Amino acid sequence: MRRGKDRWYRAYPGWIRWVLIGWFALAILAPFVANERGLVIRYREEIHFPVFHQWGVDAGIVPHQDYLRFRLHEHPQDYQTLIGPLIPYRAETLDASNSNYRSPLGHQEISSWYYRHWLGTDQLGRDTLAGLVYGARTAWWVGMLATALSIIVGLFFGLISGYYGNDRAFISRGSVLAGCVVLLVVLSEDIGWSHQSTQTLEVLLKWGLLVGLFLLLLFGFHRVPSLKKRIGVPIDRMFLAVIGWFKSLPGLVVVMALLPLFKHTGIWSLALLIGLFRWPLIGQYVRAEMLRIRHLPFMESVRLLGLSDRRILIKHALPNVWPPVIVNAAFGVGAAVAVESALSFLGLGLGLDQVTWGTLMNAGRNYFPAWWLTVFPGIALFIVVYVCNVLGDRWLAQYNS
Repeated sequence: MRRGKDRWYRAYPGWIRWVLIGWFALAILAPFVANERGLVIRYREEIHFPVFHQWGVDAGIVPHQDYLRFRLHEHPQDYQTLIGPLIPYRAETLDASNSNYRSPLGHQEISSWYYRHWLGTDQLGRDTLAGLVYGARTAWWVGMLATALSIIVGLFFGLISGYYGNDRAFISRGSVLAGCVVLLVVLSEDIGWSHQSTQTLEVLLKWGLLVGLFLLLLFGFHRVPSLKKRIGVPIDRMFLAVIGWFKSLPGLVVVMALLPLFKHTGIWSLALLIGLFRWPLIGQYVRAEMLRIRHLPFMESVRLLGLSDRRILIKHALPNVWPPVIVNAAFGVGAAVAVESALSFLGLGLGLDQVTWGTLMNAGRNYFPAWWLTVFPGIALFIVVYVCNVLGDRWLAQYNS
């Protein structure tokens, strides 16, 4: 087992590992790398940690303090910065004295080199380097969350489809009838999606009533002998039909059409949409692997031992379908980051309060002489997507060898 792990670990160049570590570090430590407040300060003869405290204020854990309203270059006499961040700006910090697209190579109105905008500014005076740092954090979370969702959904349906096929899954007629009744109620009442049902408690109550209705109908229908009979369910055929339907849809166009349905487009909602259109690719690979191993001797042996289907899938099938999942996950992260950047570039991605590489390039589109707003985010996007694709190619070659 150790040798197998070492082979996968050494299947890619070392510089890729350092790029991924740096990307992850920026995603986690972005407020400590680029911030308009000091990391450690002395205010009124007391030591404070503004960045940590601001995180607690945003989370609603601690109250707001007076010293949080001062930026690094706006100190009163009793305010002293002991340790400052590498970049003295946040992505949304406005520097009015360096607005109107200050070039990284041109003159800037600064009090010291520490406050220089090393990669220039946009029209409002926002620092491009700080935007790259916070954009790296957004790209990381969108890519990882979308890929994690696609893996979870693809693994579940791929395992179920490949294991049960068209001849191993059975369900009672009463269950089918109860499900159809509940589905008709959902479609007729538009539960959970209507604009009137905005309260979380109200939505949960409605869905709870639906579950209760389903269980009540199921209990009643199972008292009828004819409805207790079991019928076969062609799960694999249904899975292939769903996969074909997803493949026929232009994923990016559909995501662009569905985004306006969300009241507030955030990282979670965008990752959800991207992940929902990425899972069929993982699902079909898992299904193919499951079809390959379902009739192998070790699978037949554990079935003859009387183990439950759940235990067989988790303990014996899942470890054998992981390699293609890992390979596709590497490609999926790069694809999710590219989709998020494309949507943000078109003005359809995250909200105005979120800074991404796509929004930076979109700002550069409005003023072509500001080349730094498109070149530097484009380089960052290229590096991340290239690293993910190289990682996927190396793992794919390792898996096939």
